[in-house]
Amino acid sequence: MPKITAHFSRKVPAGDYASTQFSASLEVEVASEGDESLKAALRRLYVLVRQSVDEQLASGKTQLAQHPVQPDRNNGPQSSTPKPNGNGNGSARRIPATASQKKAILAIARAIGHDVAQYNVEQLTLQQASALIDQLKGQQASRR
Repeated sequence: MPKITAHFSRKVPAGDYASTQFSASLEVEVASEGDESLKAALRRLYVLVRQSVDEQLASGKTQLAQHPVQPDRNNGPQSSTPKPNGNGNGSARRIPATASQKKAILAIARAIGHDVAQYNVEQLTLQQASALIDQLKGQQASRR
């Protein structure tokens, strides 16, 4: 007998960069009666696991509201100065902005009517360029 497996999961934000995942999986053996019956069985199974996740989500939101996730205050940046941690993260080396980032900055700046000469993209680091892109996109979205 063939086995059919269906899995469905959904992650929902729980605040402060945390998330909660709800999921369900089922595996069943079905009598092989052709492709169409297998497809129909799989559709039924998928609907069942999706409904199960929706129920978990509904009860989970209630529980999350009653007991919100407390962020780990030791996680994340502690200061604006990166500190080396032995694995290369936060090192003092300066990584320049990528060509794609530079191109995006100039394109978004032009689209919102900024003088692109004010952006010295050749001097930006990867992180600075990323932050500037986010800022420009925010300005672009607020103009719509």
